[in-house]
Amino acid sequence: MNKQEQLVIETIERVLQVSDITKKSRKRYIVDARRLAYTVFRDIFNYTYQSIGKVFNNDHATVIFGYKSAKDLFDVDKEFRENYDRCLDLLSVGRADRIRKEIMHLQKELLTIELREKEEDFYGEE
Repeated sequence: MNKQEQLVIETIERVLQVSDITKKSRKRYIVDARRLAYTVFRDIFNYTYQSIGKVFNNDHATVIFGYKSAKDLFDVDKEFRENYDRCLDLLSVGRADRIRKEIMHLQKELLTIELREKEEDFYGEE
């Protein structure tokens, strides 16, 4: 395991208050920590599924399943998302990406508002 990988794992363990997320365990809090790690390695550091698997001594299919599960959790589990954001903040890699996403979200909102205003003008509503 290289220094970058060790830093990511230690950061996630510290944020989630978990010890050794690389060990084999099906306990939810450890599985969630691994899912966060898979996502950081894949999205931030552009690791392949196979490379991530080597770090955790898993095959690529396990990593793919964990990664997709993490993406699903982002939509429904606020705490999971907050833990991910805290990890990125500590790793100092996520700030610009989150700001970009927020800007895109706000641009979509603005376009929606402008469209409604045009519809109201067209139909004479106020």
